[in-house]
Amino acid sequence: MGERLFERPFAPLGAASRKLVEFMVMMLGADGGHAPPSVVRGWVPLLVDTLTLDAPRPASRLAALLAAIEAAPGQPWSTASMARAAGVSVSRLHGLFREQHATTPHAWLLAHRLDRARDWLAGSDATIAEIALRAGFSEQSALTRALRKAVGMTPAAYRRECRLGAALEKSSN
Repeated sequence: MGERLFERPFAPLGAASRKLVEFMVMMLGADGGHAPPSVVRGWVPLLVDTLTLDAPRPASRLAALLAAIEAAPGQPWSTASMARAAGVSVSRLHGLFREQHATTPHAWLLAHRLDRARDWLAGSDATIAEIALRAGFSEQSALTRALRKAVGMTPAAYRRECRLGAALEKSSN
């Protein structure tokens, strides 16, 4: 694989590579020119595959899908739309998630959205309703139910606990 790139370091980009680069530029522009490392880690395998293989490997497609979700968790991601974005069937998507993450696409998405919501609750002053929508929940009550089920507290209580912990840590230093 690396030999092929070494032999043609300035090869013209194929259609798949061009589309991926356009997508990456669009996502970077939407985020002020910076992408989290996890997003870049998702793009790299797919970009390498598009440069060196005739068709990207399914695992690279999954990595790119996860990077797209990471960049835009608030999009209305369904299992079908995730499969379309990865360029695989719904059943293959389920298989990839089982192989790579030992979970289903829906469970992974919910966990990712909850992680993002917790990060934003702890580190921003956005309203809970804004955070819920940005993280991909249909409304504030959906986030409340999911967070209560996951960690046993409401978003407001979670935010208070995080801020109290940060204040205590700051005062002890």
